[in-house]
Amino acid sequence: MKPKIKIKTKNDFKLLGVGYGPQAYFPEGEYVALHATNQPNWEEQGLVFIENETGTSLLLDKDCYTIV
Repeated sequence: MKPKIKIKTKNDFKLLGVGYGPQAYFPEGEYVALHATNQPNWEEQGLVFIENETGTSLLLDKDCYTIV
């Protein structure tokens, strides 16, 4: 199992899509994220996934979040 980390986003992020409805992430909240080890250069770019309850994921790089 991949290790989970807690992050805060630096900006507002909103996902809109068919089948899973709107999902928003705000800098005021803390979110559980997973290292995106399936992505090229994930470690160098600091890539992580935030996954919501429907399984939809948002991919962020190290410029978009801070670890808490």
